[in-house]
Amino acid sequence: MSDASHFTVRSVAHLVRPAGLTASTVDALATGIAQAPGPSLFYHAVQHQLRLPDADEPPPDDFSAWLGGVLQLRETAERCAFMVQTRNRSEAELREALLDLMRSIPGRSRHESPEGGEFVFLIADSVTVPVSPPLEDVNAVIAALLDAGPAAWFLHLIEEPWQRGDEGSLIGWLRARGEGRLSDLLAELAHAGLPIEAARQRLARQLRHRQLGRRIAEAAGAPERERRVAAREAVSGIVRRLSPRSRRP
Repeated sequence: MSDASHFTVRSVAHLVRPAGLTASTVDALATGIAQAPGPSLFYHAVQHQLRLPDADEPPPDDFSAWLGGVLQLRETAERCAFMVQTRNRSEAELREALLDLMRSIPGRSRHESPEGGEFVFLIADSVTVPVSPPLEDVNAVIAALLDAGPAAWFLHLIEEPWQRGDEGSLIGWLRARGEGRLSDLLAELAHAGLPIEAARQRLARQLRHRQLGRRIAEAAGAPERERRVAAREAVSGIVRRLSPRSRRP
């Protein structure tokens, strides 16, 4: 953002490095979760969504994948996945939820990973780059967001709200501009448990329906041919936003 009236759509890349913590048991994993810095929790429990944005189902978070795949605690892994999906709005909420889960695992000290199967805590450092000029028009911002691809969606609707709260994100900017319904829709899609590309497609459908209704209403007094043209234009603009060229990380 260049000022309160403009918004710059950006994309993000994550540079990953070791956090200096490892775990071979549930107890050690709990200790690591308690000690890990926020960017490490973010990488393992939030950033994984960006690794497979086109997946049919949301990819598993790293904690659940390790519990289920390495320690073979499949029921615990399912509980962990649900916890990560529903209690990940902030670092504090996520850490507390994961530690509560770790403490509830029966016989947790008896489960140990095989040699070489330790959980390695990593940290993701975010590097952002602008992919649009500063924009004032809300429609132009949403168009740029859809054109920019999954990484921009992740940054503005998932990463920034997680790090700074809604007021430091696109959602907060939209609310400040009086776009409460649109900001609520974006927040809902961001936390709907959908893969990123599926969420983007759903936004496109929602906007298409709204735009279609508005354009048809505006053309209500026009001849039939003009009404049909208005409807086609309302649909085709959103379809172009999610053409294959826009699906880049």
